[in-house]
Amino acid sequence: MKRTISKIYLYILIIISSILANSCQEEQGEKDGESLLKGVSEYYDNGRLKEEGSTLNGLKTGIFYYYNHEGVLEKEVNFKNDLKDGESKIYNPDGSIIITEYLRGYEIGTRTYFHPNGKIGETKTYIKTYYDSTRLNTWKSYDSDGNVMQDSSCYYEILNPISVIKEGDIYDLEIKVTSYHNEYISIYQCDYLEEYNQYLSPEDEIIVPCMSEICTVRLNSNKKGNQTIRMIILDFILDEDGYYNVHKVYFQYKYEVI
Repeated sequence: MKRTISKIYLYILIIISSILANSCQEEQGEKDGESLLKGVSEYYDNGRLKEEGSTLNGLKTGIFYYYNHEGVLEKEVNFKNDLKDGESKIYNPDGSIIITEYLRGYEIGTRTYFHPNGKIGETKTYIKTYYDSTRLNTWKSYDSDGNVMQDSSCYYEILNPISVIKEGDIYDLEIKVTSYHNEYISIYQCDYLEEYNQYLSPEDEIIVPCMSEICTVRLNSNKKGNQTIRMIILDFILDEDGYYNVHKVYFQYKYEVI
């Protein structure tokens, strides 16, 4: 009887040891990154493929493909650590295509729209601003024949560019700006990587009014070395309710103080 009980205990110990060993191997596999990359897919109720791609440690990685109910490819999205990262493509029913660049989940870089005939219809660039958010910066649109219809680079022109100034010198940078809406055009000088006040109007003291479409911004020459000033062109539009809407173009100017 005792021998039988001893054998039972022995079997139980062997089973428990085996379970613990397998558990340790699984944990070690997770630590070592073994067998953690796997393909995933999702289907519509009609049985057609909805999306497919791969995950690493449960997070989306690489290209994911998305389809409509008829099985037609609608978009391709690059992921890294479950965030959009890299190039994404959208295929519209009319044959047009939109290609967008992402970085760590944010739309940073260029978004390009292609007409159904393959010619570029619009380009937009997005930049990183305060709190790691993104803002539309510049854009250019074309008709289906490739003719430019609108170009945000026409917003400003540096009239007296300078690359080097002496320490302590006074130098005013003259910037010619053009309003698309012919109402109020101004410049807000700030480090938009660190700060930004979204509630602005032409009457604010921090706004540099552009008389006769010329804005003057004084360069800081108090410290030697490479310098960068950042500004936002504000194209104000007064709506029917008396509130200001504003189009913004972000730009920076680099110079050296010797």
